[in-house]
Amino acid sequence: MPIDKNGFKTLVRSYHPVIAIDTVEEDRVERLLVEAATELGVSLMEWSVTAGLRGHGEPGPMYGTTEPKQALSHIAESSRDSIYWLKDFTPHLEGHGVVRQLRDLTRDFRPAEGPGRPGPG
Repeated sequence: MPIDKNGFKTLVRSYHPVIAIDTVEEDRVERLLVEAATELGVSLMEWSVTAGLRGHGEPGPMYGTTEPKQALSHIAESSRDSIYWLKDFTPHLEGHGVVRQLRDLTRDFRPAEGPGRPGPG
């Protein structure tokens, strides 16, 4: 299903901790993410196995984040409100512990229970 900026922003605001976008149009996804992050007032962080984790448009990566587990650990420790674009991440989900680490990380991004917020399940 095609997704536009408003649809993506709705997913983010609805506390979806992981949004998968399967496309060959990386430039289009980049524009969508930059615009959405700007409008939501959060930073855009991007990761690739060749460059590591870095702020969008920033020249250098954060030290030691080229490995998927290292990048996820850094994300877990970060206090920045950000959208994290994990480029070509799917093949790394076969790695030891990466799926569990991602699941643990996404659990931490869910909203706390309270009025108007769903509980577990």
